[in-house]
Amino acid sequence: MKTLAYPVLASVALFSSPIVYAQESSGDRPYPFTSSYFVGEWVDSEDCSLERLTMSADGTFTAPGGGTSTWSLDGNVLTFGSGTSASSFMVEPVSRGKVIIYNEDGTVGYSIRC
Repeated sequence: MKTLAYPVLASVALFSSPIVYAQESSGDRPYPFTSSYFVGEWVDSEDCSLERLTMSADGTFTAPGGGTSTWSLDGNVLTFGSGTSASSFMVEPVSRGKVIIYNEDGTVGYSIRC
């Protein structure tokens, strides 16, 4: 995700209007907005030759550098990790290969599928 590192999709606030938009328009999307959408390899840039975050169907992920943990999706809220170390943020897929990330500090980033 552009402007985000491995927590690739981490440290984001939960903004209500984008959540409502994504939920209301999900029927118009050419792909399902489910956890299966996120399974695969992602980078925070346009360069897939960089190390990637790998999200697995079993709810685990491997971060660039090799760290592993869990991930889950609840509506438009993507969470990495669990307990006190969990990071949750709002996501909005815009195509099969790109997802917008809304950061807690008000910035917006993105990740692309490799």
